[in-house]
Amino acid sequence: MSLLLREARLGEEIVDVLIEDDVISSVSKSYGSIASEEVALDGRWLVPGLWDNHVHFNQWSMMRQRLNLSDATSAREAAAMVGSALASNGGRVLPFVGFGFRDGLWPDAPNLQDLDAASYGHPVVLVSGDLHSVWLNSAALDSYGHTGHLSGLLREEQAFDITGRINTVAPDVLDCWADTASRLAARRGVVGIFD
Repeated sequence: MSLLLREARLGEEIVDVLIEDDVISSVSKSYGSIASEEVALDGRWLVPGLWDNHVHFNQWSMMRQRLNLSDATSAREAAAMVGSALASNGGRVLPFVGFGFRDGLWPDAPNLQDLDAASYGHPVVLVSGDLHSVWLNSAALDSYGHTGHLSGLLREEQAFDITGRINTVAPDVLDCWADTASRLAARRGVVGIFD
């Protein structure tokens, strides 16, 4: 099987690239019709595949399963995002986990009332963007031995303990998540990683 990429931009040049058996076999200014399949790149850039030389791949794979809260502009908005996600996909792995909130930028503080009201009794753990705090609802506080905490916002050592516990995932589940994440990375041009 051969593939000819027509009019690819490689640096300052426009070239044709012949690929045979998944390997670039030659680059030329212009080929005739010599390949079984051709793709017209019309001057688009052609670059080598990307290698990620410093990735925490298990972490990235897990984060793809979690609710991204980095756009939340308040505690109330973050809680509402959790409520919407739980309402639309109640079958998520429990506890329900979100990540990326920045409560130092919010006009209101993380609190149990907002998170409990949004979470329908499901244990919810939200991890801050800097990983130094977690915000739990009452069900999660009970699950992790912090019953009676007033705000649900745990910092430093207590947060690290919770984060370690939610990051403990069965190997077969994590393998499935990593497979999905690696396919996404490949679509973005990543051809290899060093974990």
